[in-house]
Amino acid sequence: MKHNKYLKMIRPGDIIIIVLLLAASFIPYLVFARQQAKAQGPSAGTRVLTAYVTHDGKQVYKIRLTGHRGTSRYHYQAGSEYNDIVTTGDQIQIIDANCPDQVCVKKRQDLEARSNHRVPAAQAAGRNQVQHRQRH
Repeated sequence: MKHNKYLKMIRPGDIIIIVLLLAASFIPYLVFARQQAKAQGPSAGTRVLTAYVTHDGKQVYKIRLTGHRGTSRYHYQAGSEYNDIVTTGDQIQIIDANCPDQVCVKKRQDLEARSNHRVPAAQAAGRNQVQHRQRH
């Protein structure tokens, strides 16, 4: 009986107002979703990964990882030191180096042993580095 009492208090105009307010509550979501889509541009959802090999802050090698197929090898020599870098698919790693501590190679092997998968980027010890950069 109490429910009937409350239903009698609701008028058709009240239902229209409730529906309009409910619809208006979605306007901010639609506005911000549209602005975000415009900000990302036509390449929304596609990311481009590029690896940069640097030595003493200077770029010595650059390879685009997105869309890369097959295996590419790069040998970097700086005086008596060298790094062998292999890119397979969209992954890059340092497979060999003649530095005494072998941090860059060991780091990759330790991470692979713990995670049972290939590490997407490796960082070398000392002055040589492999870096990933992502663009949208």
